[in-house]
Amino acid sequence: MPILKEYRCLAHGPFEAFDAKCPSGCGSGLVKREIRTAPAHRRQNMKFIDRQMDLLAKDHGLTDLRSGDAQSGESALQRMQKKSEFKPEWIPIEHAAPGFSARGEKAPEFKPESIGFTPSPEAGATLKSLPKPTPNIVGVYRE
Repeated sequence: MPILKEYRCLAHGPFEAFDAKCPSGCGSGLVKREIRTAPAHRRQNMKFIDRQMDLLAKDHGLTDLRSGDAQSGESALQRMQKKSEFKPEWIPIEHAAPGFSARGEKAPEFKPESIGFTPSPEAGATLKSLPKPTPNIVGVYRE
């Protein structure tokens, strides 16, 4: 079954047809193909983006990221950032001494529990399910 396509004749303007023949009979040198309608897959992409925005709003305890104060023109997230009590601080982390691997010593391991942070079980499960890095050798140099 032929597909209806969009064309433009330089003499007569846009038209739709199954092949590149101008309805007025112009030669193929005057007819160019155009794409004027949006691709059909855009709708599915927007569903994905909408889902991600909904999840982001849910992470911040909101129903909609666009809901904000109409008088000040601020979004809900901008208001939340002003009220944030998050104050980052530097903490001491134990580092390995130079040459530790040559001496067969283990590197010190940081435990989040030592500063009062307890990761959620979901975060631990996600961390364990991440793929491990694998080397990708693309060539070899030999003298």
